[in-house]
Amino acid sequence: MTRTFGLLLMGALLIGVGEGGADAGVLLSPGRVSDAIPDSVFANLVQRLSGPGVRFNTDNLVSNERSYLHVIGEIEERGVRGGAFIGVGPDQSFSYIATLRPEVAIMLDIRRDNLLQHLLYKAIFEVSPSRVEFLAHLFGKPAPADASEWIGRGIGDALAYVENTPTDDLLVEQRHGWIAERVQA
Repeated sequence: MTRTFGLLLMGALLIGVGEGGADAGVLLSPGRVSDAIPDSVFANLVQRLSGPGVRFNTDNLVSNERSYLHVIGEIEERGVRGGAFIGVGPDQSFSYIATLRPEVAIMLDIRRDNLLQHLLYKAIFEVSPSRVEFLAHLFGKPAPADASEWIGRGIGDALAYVENTPTDDLLVEQRHGWIAERVQA
C-alpha cells in the first residue's frame, strides 16, 4: 500500500455485523470482531491505514442528513442484505449498515477525529446488544434491568429511557476508563 493511499484512508473501522440481533439498531454482535480479528491485528490495520491528523477548515464529525437516507426505502424494497459495506465517516453510514446488515463494514475517513469517534462507537457496539444499551453506555446511564426486552423496540422508546434515567457519575467514570482502555488496545 502506498503512503498516499494510506493517507487518503486515514481512518478505518471494521465492524462485524452478521445476523446476530433482531434489533435494527444493533450494528455489532458482541464479540464478533474480536473472534474474527484479534485486537492486535485490528490495531495494526488502523495504524497502517492512518496518517497523522491534519487541520480542516470545517469538520463534520456527525452527519445524518435525510438527503443521504433517501435510498434506504429502495434498499429495503429490493431486499438487499449481507455482503460488505464500505463507507465514509459521517453517521449516515450507520443507518445504511443497520439496513443492509452486511457481514463486514469498513469505515474510511480522512479526518482523524472521525477515526477516534468510530473507535469509541466500536467499543460501545461490542458490548451493546440493543439500542437502549448503546445509548446507556454512551451517556453514562444504567442499562435497564430488562434490556433483552428492548430488542426490536423503537428508537423513540430508547431515547425516552435515556432522557428519563439519571446519569450515574460513577458509571460515567468507569465507562470512560473502560472505553479509553478499549480504544487504545
